[in-house]
Amino acid sequence: VFSHFIHPDDIFDMERGKGENWETLLEGFEDTLNHVNEAAPGLRALTASDGAKALEVYQELEPMLVYDEGEIHGSLKNFRGEAFFFLRTDKTSVSKDDACLITSLGTEGDGPYYMVTAKKAEFTILLKGD
Repeated sequence: VFSHFIHPDDIFDMERGKGENWETLLEGFEDTLNHVNEAAPGLRALTASDGAKALEVYQELEPMLVYDEGEIHGSLKNFRGEAFFFLRTDKTSVSKDDACLITSLGTEGDGPYYMVTAKKAEFTILLKGD
């Protein structure tokens, strides 16, 4: 989770605004957001209210993953419409059907990484390659 904002009165507060003008504060804020998006491309942009709802889904979800030869079978107890997972594997990951969506997030760090969006309570991820 990453949370940040510029409060409108930061420009008037010497400690928070450091005497900078609004344009400079905005530029710094945008630089920070760009850095976060580059470092963690899988983060979803949510409002605080939507983030709270996502946290509820996460806390109530009971995932069960079974690893077979070349596949991962997922089952989600307390599934409420959509769930998100990060997957790190050196194999190419694709969805078996429309039960989940798999998005590559790149190979930075110890990747490659994928975002798995479960659309149904039961899903299968196919793992291709060596």
